[in-house]
Amino acid sequence: MAGPRHDLDAVRTAVRTAVRTAVPAQPVRTVSLIGAGLDHICYDVDGELIVRAARKPDPDRLQREVHLLATVAEVSPLPVPRPLFAVGGWCLGYRKLPGIPLLDLPPETRAAYATPVAAAIGTLLDRLHTTAASRRTPLDCALRGYSAAGNELEALRVQARFHGRCRVFEDLAYGVEAGRDRYVATSLAALNWLFPG
Repeated sequence: MAGPRHDLDAVRTAVRTAVRTAVPAQPVRTVSLIGAGLDHICYDVDGELIVRAARKPDPDRLQREVHLLATVAEVSPLPVPRPLFAVGGWCLGYRKLPGIPLLDLPPETRAAYATPVAAAIGTLLDRLHTTAASRRTPLDCALRGYSAAGNELEALRVQARFHGRCRVFEDLAYGVEAGRDRYVATSLAALNWLFPG
């Protein structure tokens, strides 16, 4: 099924149908918009599932992502979404991961998690690198651009800073356009450390 990509009500209806078809035991009482970006629209279904609808169907890309998530889940020390279904190259559904999104925490509380979150991400990257080095997997493709010649740590910092700076403007624009105050507040706070002085 190639569902509509831009009319949020039509996408919600297509998501409801996809979930009922793929997971018949799921009652599908509520389908709530989480957010929408340039590539995807994301919904919470019954507070239990996350369903992401692509604005432009791409069956090959979706299958690569399903395979990559399964591979990462084998080695990740962190929870990884495990796809329940992938429909028509446009719709991916999985159970919600446990916990509270950092974005939902007040800034002063969120700051307390900076060091443990950074350490957990470092452990994840180390596992991914180790796995990719020891066997040929889809991780090879995902990590191809990660490694850098010379001072890898400094190169990684430069890449992270660049991507972080790009992303903060995307999140800020999304927050303003969608009326999502948490995105706006978090983006404005991030500007101070992404663009110091």
